[in-house]
Amino acid sequence: MDEDDDGGGTGSLFLDENYVEQRISIGHHEIPVLSLQCSSTDYDLTGQIIWPGTELLLNYIVDHSQIFQGASIIELGSGVGVTGLLCGRIGCRKVVMTDHNDIVLKIMRKNVALQQDTALLSRIACEKLEWGNEEQLSLILDKHPEGFDYILGADICYQQCNIPPLMRTVNKLLQHHHCRKFFLAYISRIQSTDRAFFNEASEHNLELREVEVSRTSPGDGIYSGVIYEIILKRDCHNCRTFTAPNI
Repeated sequence: MDEDDDGGGTGSLFLDENYVEQRISIGHHEIPVLSLQCSSTDYDLTGQIIWPGTELLLNYIVDHSQIFQGASIIELGSGVGVTGLLCGRIGCRKVVMTDHNDIVLKIMRKNVALQQDTALLSRIACEKLEWGNEEQLSLILDKHPEGFDYILGADICYQQCNIPPLMRTVNKLLQHHHCRKFFLAYISRIQSTDRAFFNEASEHNLELREVEVSRTSPGDGIYSGVIYEIILKRDCHNCRTFTAPNI
């Protein structure tokens, strides 16, 4: 394996490229993607599989497609890219999918090419973004100076240490031009992580609103999932003070 293929120092010990093509059916859309069938033992490579929160966000996007049609989207922690590909299919004018890991970006780009849809390919970009990395975020915003209407994220709060830089990145994006809100499919697994998430959101001047009837148990049904709409507190005119629920 070439040195450039090790994901920025991840190493061959954790590398598994036994990807399987599957077709994700959502609404009347069928999206072919390559992914692993089980997670890597390295936290840095978890983007190689499709997580339960993705199912929650995909269903929300299909059920509320009118919100996203014609919109520009940036997705954080895109993994194999199925959410961004769905956004492209429902009529988003631009979709920028991001991940911090080079190996994950490689499979993401393969999945974009797998679609074999020239019009779709012209609306989708894959960019490297490590949360909290101001230089990488600035490069993306320089490439897309018109900004983004919405931020998306699915099941990206499973590591407590990554929540502060994630919230910094979200705050920065929401302050840029006309960015309206962050749609997050949140999966509750550990109460300490839940508390860290709510505390960091408050610290970074973010207001959370649970989307009605979005609470569910995706995937194997073990965990609780919910869609949050997240905005800057200055943009919230009639929002109540948010109290972290027992999720």
